Amino acid sequence: DHVVGLDQSPVMVALARENVAQYGLGERVEIRLAEMCFLPFANASVQVVVMNQVLHHAEQPGDVLQEVRRVLQHDGLLILADLTRHELDWARERLADQWLGFRHKELETWLDDAGMRIVSYQEYGDDREQKVFLLAAGHKHVL
Repeated sequence: DHVVGLDQSPVMVALARENVAQYGLGERVEIRLAEMCFLPFANASVQVVVMNQVLHHAEQPGDVLQEVRRVLQHDGLLILADLTRHELDWARERLADQWLGFRHKELETWLDDAGMRIVSYQEYGDDREQKVFLLAAGHKHVL
């Protein structure tokens, strides 16, 4: 019924708000300026969190996933799309990447530490071109 989009960049927030207005989505879509380590939601208040190509920008991905768990409802769902581990070091400087993608085991460990588990995991793309994306879905579970 209601979607809240977050970004830490005022420029991206302004652009997203323009798009929401252009497509007449203002009653159902809200855009906010926020940090992924400090989500502007009450505990256990969110049904679904979608993270698309953002976790590799986090200094401490495990902390971000702890924060996601905090806001997820008991049966909440995290959908995470990001890069698999790669060796394109230029991405650190040019794209502000903190991590050069992730290995399955890293995500599994961080999610487990945060009280979530992977229920679906798939990698897509061509490894030779370093364009491999992962898509993981995780459920919050009771610690």
